[in-house]
Amino acid sequence: MPYRGKFLCGCKGLYAKGELSLKGENGNTVSRNAFSSLIDACYKKDWVVYSKEPFGGAEGVFEYLGRYTHRLVISNNRILSVEKGMTSFLWKDYKDESKLKETTLTNDEFIRRFLLHVLPHGFTRIRYYDLYSSRNKSKRLELYRMALAARFRSKRNKKKDKNLETPFEIVVRILGRDPRFSPRCGSLLNQQSLARASPA
Repeated sequence: MPYRGKFLCGCKGLYAKGELSLKGENGNTVSRNAFSSLIDACYKKDWVVYSKEPFGGAEGVFEYLGRYTHRLVISNNRILSVEKGMTSFLWKDYKDESKLKETTLTNDEFIRRFLLHVLPHGFTRIRYYDLYSSRNKSKRLELYRMALAARFRSKRNKKKDKNLETPFEIVVRILGRDPRFSPRCGSLLNQQSLARASPA
């Protein structure tokens, strides 16, 4: 089993470097022979690593990450009242079957707790690398759009024959709209770039 071998090999390496020390029931450090016996016993056991396909596809990944990267600390509908220097709000008690409970704090304490979730100056919640890094986004984005447009044209017929979705169709399905058009006014965005990125 690859996982068992890699894990135990790592333990032996740490032990050899003196970075892993074990103590017995009497509090004394385990001898080298005792450590070797422990490793041998671990090799003889069957290790079952539980793994499954995560998140249920790309949509699940976006939904999961979105809850942590684009949400507020507390939504407005959970704040019940702000009066007489006190703030009442609802919170979810995960230790009690995720029941919603009401708590009232002074305004100062509520703001103090709220600010604990605000990142310090210089930190950012989402960092952009490679294609989306600010330094060369415009140049690389244009190159990727051109490459994808050529790929879409060359493989379009094959993919239709196999009833497979193109990357563009996947984006439309996930967003629930055509990304080439503004969600606010419905006008076509940046026609030159989008013409190259279009699957047509």
